[in-house]
Amino acid sequence: GAPRALRRLARRRATAGSEATADARIARLVAAGLDDFAPQRPFPVRPNDTDLRLLPMPVLLALGERSVIHDARSTAEHAFQVIPRVRVRLWPGATHALPAERAGGLDRELLTFVSEVEVKG
Repeated sequence: GAPRALRRLARRRATAGSEATADARIARLVAAGLDDFAPQRPFPVRPNDTDLRLLPMPVLLALGERSVIHDARSTAEHAFQVIPRVRVRLWPGATHALPAERAGGLDRELLTFVSEVEVKG
């Protein structure tokens, strides 16, 4: 299954707050999946700050403000501190399921970012 720390985090977030919120329902679904999920490959490891500081390319970090996986604001602040060419886009009201919840807007954001990067080089 998923790493124990990730399972604990998902369970903790799933039980925090109102049971009626969509965020809590998504968190419970994620927690259930993490208990029984058997990955074919190891889970990715979070890059350390040294590696993030060495990224030579522009980076777009899209964050759902209401993610149950991480605190979006502190993640954004940390990214500004360690990633040299980062652009952070915080999506108000969105959860960690940002690509599903805001597909059209995220697509436009990605296309704009890529076109600007291609022009600037």
